[in-house]
Amino acid sequence: MFVTCSYSEDTDIINILHEIGMRTFEDVFRENMIRIQDVEDLTDKDFEKLGVTAIGLQLRVKQACRNQRQEDTSEINLNQLLAFWTGADTIPPLGFHKKLEIKFVEDPALLPVAHTCDLSLELSRGETPEEFHRKMELAITCGGEFHLA
Repeated sequence: MFVTCSYSEDTDIINILHEIGMRTFEDVFRENMIRIQDVEDLTDKDFEKLGVTAIGLQLRVKQACRNQRQEDTSEINLNQLLAFWTGADTIPPLGFHKKLEIKFVEDPALLPVAHTCDLSLELSRGETPEEFHRKMELAITCGGEFHLA
């Protein structure tokens, strides 16, 4: 199932692995020349050969690659952003207990991080609008459902 590609074509999959916290798999994906478009067709056995044995990690990689491929056609709406940021997809009738806050961090490798308890959103500085959009969409769509911590 593994295909041949140049390093420049596999850079995107390496960036995705880095962004979703799976840096330990970067080398094996690079060595096997796995591209974003190849990930959707990987079977459980293919993932096992790559050392990705946990089903949750397999699904995480597939979802992140699917999101990357659909980047141009999908849009995040305000309700999704609000749900990611606050845990609520609509503004409560009496409003939130405090103003929404944005905190800027210096690590450009991080995805946006939402802290629903204190209604803050951490964003990386110095990104292009395209990078910001891609990372925000990835964080919102791959972040799963709201969970209490």
